[in-house]
Amino acid sequence: MLIALLVFLAVFSCLLSFAGFRSYRLKRRRLRTVITNLFNSDDARTNWLLQLAGRFDRSKIGQSAARELEQMHLTLSASDYYALLLLANVLFFWILHSILAVPILMALLLAVAAVAGGRRLFFQARKNRYVDMFNQQLPEACRLLGNSLRAGLTVTQGIQLLAKELPSPSKQEFQLINKELVLGNDLGHALESFQIRMNTRECHLFAGALSVQRQMGGNLYEVLHDMARTMEERALVQQSIRTMTAEAKSISYLLPLIPVILVAMINLLIDNFLVPLLTVPGILLTAAFLLVQIAAFAIIKKISNIQV
Repeated sequence: MLIALLVFLAVFSCLLSFAGFRSYRLKRRRLRTVITNLFNSDDARTNWLLQLAGRFDRSKIGQSAARELEQMHLTLSASDYYALLLLANVLFFWILHSILAVPILMALLLAVAAVAGGRRLFFQARKNRYVDMFNQQLPEACRLLGNSLRAGLTVTQGIQLLAKELPSPSKQEFQLINKELVLGNDLGHALESFQIRMNTRECHLFAGALSVQRQMGGNLYEVLHDMARTMEERALVQQSIRTMTAEAKSISYLLPLIPVILVAMINLLIDNFLVPLLTVPGILLTAAFLLVQIAAFAIIKKISNIQV
């Protein structure tokens, strides 16, 4: 009797285990089907978040942000860019309110102002870096174009050679010029667009030399080689000036930050230290402080900005 009971329990356990395993296999198959439908669909736009991002990218604000990203040479979509800005605002607000104990309204205003100012500074820094790198490569571009003209190539063929041989960012700029020439625009129009994109003295000089040669003729080989030598000498002078004015520029950046850091440290030691700044006299005092700091920054920047 005991043996029969044990055999029955063993068989029942095996059947129960088999049924449970079969149920697990069916549930896993259904779950895999659901996940496949969610993430491996042919139309990725079925995701509502991607639909929202696509609508934002096609809006006027998104198109304006796309142009700004193109000028900064960043491979981000407008929706990703604004998502990062929103995340930066939240992070700054959390640091100011939770760590530095700044009042909510003031922390919100400071976070928005800091992100907006940082966005502008980052945009200008990226643009200046791109232009500086192009100006450093422009003397070599002048020599290469001059040698190609001396070898019997035309200006258009020389620009095609520059678009192939030069490194970035000169490669991209001459590719844009070559693209306009391929589309049927004349060289003058392509050079005007080039000067609008790269608004520097070196670029104006380079475009002007090509335009004059196209209209009046002349020995463009010697002009380009003399231009390359002049640009290199000018770059050396600019580097010397940057070295001599580096201290003044550092002061112009650090000067506005010192009072802000001191106020933040005092606010950690004294509770509600910044609350009086939310009153009318405090707002007027803060506005006067900001005006003085901006004026000091502008004056130091103007003095240290020596044109060559």
